[in-house]
Amino acid sequence: MEATFITILGEEVFTQIDPIFAQGPNIEIPQIEIYSNNIQWTAVVGTNGKMLNRFVAEQNSMPEPIFDESLGLTKEEFDKELKMMRESKEAMAKVQTWNVATFWSVSK
Repeated sequence: MEATFITILGEEVFTQIDPIFAQGPNIEIPQIEIYSNNIQWTAVVGTNGKMLNRFVAEQNSMPEPIFDESLGLTKEEFDKELKMMRESKEAMAKVQTWNVATFWSVSK
């Protein structure tokens, strides 16, 4: 197996093997945690210090809720929550560009 994603946290090095799922640091331990959802992440990192990345949510992993009065919401409140969920899902799917520090073991 090959590590395809490497995170350096303090003096510790963590790797993920395909597929890459959403993760985040726990600085106190130190440890990288994988979140308990089916959201994957992908990125392209270049020697120019640019990282283009996006999240990939499996369609089956996040079904839209169906309105039910037992939720304790009015239909208008439910529709507002559903709209926010859809917008959040769309925002996660957009490609983002970040400036990142890159270190290479060989000369360019």
